[in-house]
Amino acid sequence: MNRGKKISNCSIVGRAAVGVLAMFVLGQSARADEPKKDWAIAYNFGATTDYVFRGVSQSAEKPAVQGGVDVTYKQFYVEAWISNVDFTGSVPGPGVGVVEIDYYAGIKFPVWKIDVDLGGIYYTYPGANDNFALTGFKELDYFEFKAAAKYKIIDPLTVGANVFGSVRVDHGSA
Repeated sequence: MNRGKKISNCSIVGRAAVGVLAMFVLGQSARADEPKKDWAIAYNFGATTDYVFRGVSQSAEKPAVQGGVDVTYKQFYVEAWISNVDFTGSVPGPGVGVVEIDYYAGIKFPVWKIDVDLGGIYYTYPGANDNFALTGFKELDYFEFKAAAKYKIIDPLTVGANVFGSVRVDHGSA
């Protein structure tokens, strides 16, 4: 288990470094006097030594390649994100699927000096139903509600909180 922690820490450090670099590059290209556009499209790509989601390896402690596209219109957003996954050894039965595709949608708006983000995320694992039919799992796909708020104390210091709620949908029987 200690090995997984080291891998996760490397992943966190790597992601932080990429984030700092992205803030520097984006900060250099954007000016405060430029008007904000109604529409925006952004792409992201990453690689990690272990795809860990909420403390659980989604890639059997192996590398993962990830990417996505984000489209925003004013305060509304839709996103799609993809990663390879490997649940071998994490759940009963055979390894499940090779890909996770997530779909996001929501709205961001200010309330006083607090930025609010309300949305939903649909996590999908195409092809996983057939693999899980023998294990007793009926469906891996699920929907999650998201409510988040953040407050900028001083630039660049911000505090915030997120709350997620899951809904499992049964699309069949084992």
